[in-house]
Amino acid sequence: EYTDQRNVYILSPGFSGKIKVSMSELQNGVSVALYAFNYLDETIDSDTYCVNGDYISFYVTAGNTYEIQVRQDSGLSFII
Repeated sequence: EYTDQRNVYILSPGFSGKIKVSMSELQNGVSVALYAFNYLDETIDSDTYCVNGDYISFYVTAGNTYEIQVRQDSGLSFII
């Protein structure tokens, strides 16, 4: 079990366009929050209640850096 877990991923795309970050393999009863931040640390998309199959999507620009966060307040572990 975890309490206040944050997994942080850095994305540096080599292309410009729309991407989708989705959740899968969450155990039953587990939900997480997904956040995407741009290089200015502004939230560009989020979903605070994600279960299997849910996603966020946003546009990226080649050469910029983005941060993806998967947050779980408490509960069982997950895999993305």
